[in-house]
Amino acid sequence: MYMKKRTMFKSELGITNYAIIRSVFDTCTKRNIPVLQACKIINQYPE
Repeated sequence: MYMKKRTMFKSELGITNYAIIRSVFDTCTKRNIPVLQACKIINQYPE
């Protein structure tokens, strides 16, 4: 499903951040993993 989100954001960084967060959320949903648990794990690793 295509979702037009480009007009919701004022910067490319906002678009990129949304895409990353959405990807994590969708993956967690597909794998039946609690989203907050996944965010805690991701937050443990530096960039």
